[in-house]
Amino acid sequence: MRFFFLYFAYALVALSLQTTWLSSFPSRYLHIDLFIFVVAALLFQAEKKASLPTLLVLALFADSISLLPFGVSLISFIILYVMMRLIMNTVSFSDRFAKFFWISVISFSDKVIIGTILYISTGEKAVFFSWLSHAFLQAPCDGLLGLLMLPFLLWYGKLRWENLKKPSKLLSP
Repeated sequence: MRFFFLYFAYALVALSLQTTWLSSFPSRYLHIDLFIFVVAALLFQAEKKASLPTLLVLALFADSISLLPFGVSLISFIILYVMMRLIMNTVSFSDRFAKFFWISVISFSDKVIIGTILYISTGEKAVFFSWLSHAFLQAPCDGLLGLLMLPFLLWYGKLRWENLKKPSKLLSP
């Protein structure tokens, strides 16, 4: 339950940041997607019984801020989760390059899945190619930022209530 509430709090912060300060940062077509990093962290860290419900709630949060049809992030995150869980035992996530690579793969796959859903729903190839036109630049940027965010999220997911309630040494007499 602690794990779920921690990521729920993260989702609220990510939701507020992505709809305000990070909505067009660093550019209109290239943006920071804080939910992709959580998908990666849940895959690298958590057990299935804790990560899947958390992922579903985070996908609903992502859908609530997205301009895309509701449910697109949910479908994308579920497909990403299942796809990565299937190959999880056969790949290495230990070094920095592997983490960069797999976060980039997760980001690019997310864009491909969303583009495919949009193509199926609209029937126009231009929508798919327009959606993917920035994915080749977005994926490595997410991979680089993921090298910073993933250690934070892995540490954050292991926090205990005692650590959160304990006063800081700066405040003690």
